[in-house]
Amino acid sequence: MKYLYLLLILTLISCHKDPIPFQSKSISDLTSDVPEEIKEKTQLRLAFAKAVANALEDVEFRDYINRVSRKNSGKYFNEILFAIHKDEKAVGNKTLETVVEEAADKEIKDLYGSEFIGKVLVEDPLVAIKIPDIFYDFNWETQKYAPMVLAKTPVDLQDENNFKAFYAYHFSGYQAVFSQHKIPKYFSLVIKYSEDYILYNKLTKQNEKNIQIGNIINQVEKVWTDLEAHIIQSGVSYSMDNKFVFIKKRDIFDAYKTTYEPSSFQFGDFSNCNEICKRDCLPKDSINNVLEKIKLMTPIIIDSDQKGSILFEENYSLLYFISIPNNAGIPVKIVDEYSLAGFRKVEFVNRNLDIKYKLEKNDYEDIGEVNLMTINNIDYNSNKFKGMEIVLNHLIEKGWQGDSRYNLSIMELKQEDLVNVFTSIDRIIFPKPVIATSIFLYGNSPLSYCAEPTTNYSGGGILNFVVKY
Repeated sequence: MKYLYLLLILTLISCHKDPIPFQSKSISDLTSDVPEEIKEKTQLRLAFAKAVANALEDVEFRDYINRVSRKNSGKYFNEILFAIHKDEKAVGNKTLETVVEEAADKEIKDLYGSEFIGKVLVEDPLVAIKIPDIFYDFNWETQKYAPMVLAKTPVDLQDENNFKAFYAYHFSGYQAVFSQHKIPKYFSLVIKYSEDYILYNKLTKQNEKNIQIGNIINQVEKVWTDLEAHIIQSGVSYSMDNKFVFIKKRDIFDAYKTTYEPSSFQFGDFSNCNEICKRDCLPKDSINNVLEKIKLMTPIIIDSDQKGSILFEENYSLLYFISIPNNAGIPVKIVDEYSLAGFRKVEFVNRNLDIKYKLEKNDYEDIGEVNLMTINNIDYNSNKFKGMEIVLNHLIEKGWQGDSRYNLSIMELKQEDLVNVFTSIDRIIFPKPVIATSIFLYGNSPLSYCAEPTTNYSGGGILNFVVKY
């Protein structure tokens, strides 16, 4: 019997693992190198992420986040924009605002005292809690574990190798760095500047960053007076300043499309046309030039092989200029400008992600055992990639003016925390400044006068678009 006891003791000793060394970082340390003009907002975003992570210790709060994220949604999760949802009951009779406020720990209270939530609502009014859409088919068993909470900060932080990174929190006290160029380590919620909403000033016709509505969704600029009252009705008032209202970008886009983009046009009848250029068979001013539809042709933009932070970006927004170029091919005069804003990635592609998960328990120094759902791998089968057609039926212009040549410039852009003014990129000068956080130019495609009545053009080999007349 004593040999049995000895064997049991030896087995227990051999199975014991020393706690994993762990060193947390303070919000002040994380932002020590951040420029002063954006440091406070970066710290506030980290503090909010940490408070939400602390609150997720409560299973009822996890259930609330999961339930609201899935409510009336298809193939994607809803954003929980804090300023809109703050008065909802989240845990018992406690509102979302109260739950997050009570979850503020000593570090957060030392930074903000009792003004924490007020500062969030005033200085970060578009902060949102979001389950990334890549996890839509994943079954989050809220009773078993809490996710980490990743903060997308206004400026990029850095990992140990000085690569761009995000910081993430867990209620246990565990913290982790998510390198932007790698797949995420854990199943995580994301705290970020809203991709779905703008905060619109009814007096100035601008958002909270003083950007005109025509620089956010370009096609509404000339007709905004007709759309504004209807759009505002669909919005949500901002409790901190009644001049402002939260409006979904997609609501603006859809309202314009319904009002100013008829579902069908009278196209030319060219059945008896023998001209080399079909347009010559009809009076030029009678022809409708219509951007009929677009289709994404490559998976790289949506879910790149690098994976990493691109997986946490939910929306895919495009901007195009139709312009007249000079003799050097540089666009000099805008004929039309159009934005696709508020579109989720799943509307552009049939996503084919296979994510391998494993619930892991690790013992860390000072904080003890931590249960986290680890992402072991994300497989993406590009051979099964399928781009989805998006029908636009947008009237670019009626007629073809004289001997003019036309170019279509296509750009992918983001408008997040920080915005810049782009006047050119890749040596291509824009006919109008573009206000965005970042911009990627697919290229310029010349539109041909003698093209067939339905012509498929390529935008840099990334996006196909069909022009019809």
